[in-house]
Amino acid sequence: MRQGDDWALQKAVALVLQNREDFVAILFYASWCPFSKIFRTDFQKLSSFFPTIAHFSFEESHIKPRILSRYGVRAFPTLFLVNSTVRVRYHGSRTMNSLAMFYKDVTGMNPVSLDTISLETVEDTVTIIDNDKKSKKEDSLLLWARSPDRLLHQDTCLALASSFVLLRLLHFLLPKINACMKQAWRMRLYELNRLFPSLS
Repeated sequence: MRQGDDWALQKAVALVLQNREDFVAILFYASWCPFSKIFRTDFQKLSSFFPTIAHFSFEESHIKPRILSRYGVRAFPTLFLVNSTVRVRYHGSRTMNSLAMFYKDVTGMNPVSLDTISLETVEDTVTIIDNDKKSKKEDSLLLWARSPDRLLHQDTCLALASSFVLLRLLHFLLPKINACMKQAWRMRLYELNRLFPSLS
């Protein structure tokens, strides 16, 4: 597995264009994302399970935003299998079985000397490692949930979508609340005029 920046990404694309039938696996990840840290270890394992596929990983701070936008990377981690004719994005769960099935479905290649039992063994190993890191991961997720500044910085689309929904709700409810307030005010004035006719 190779890591890199914009230049390494251009090299990966050149490799795809040079070997038209060969696939290249490209992972975009973020160092601040706890899911990316877990996914990177699985990606390294996938590079040994599928040695004929070149694996490249790119950290988001080393890649220009326009390039991330060009590849349609809106969340991390994002995995692509690319050759000269197709670019397929992975949308499944983060288990080794589903990742291996994704590789097999897209490329038609079987993992090297791997069967279902060994994949489950690898998953058990990853689960043990994950359990050791569970408290750190939960702490980082709780910190992320507590800080609106980090939410805005890390997931701008979510923050914008949430504010849009709230504004839309206000746009829908304010006229109804205004009508209710006017009706209540009219009823109150009517009651006051009825009780004190000299005020009108």
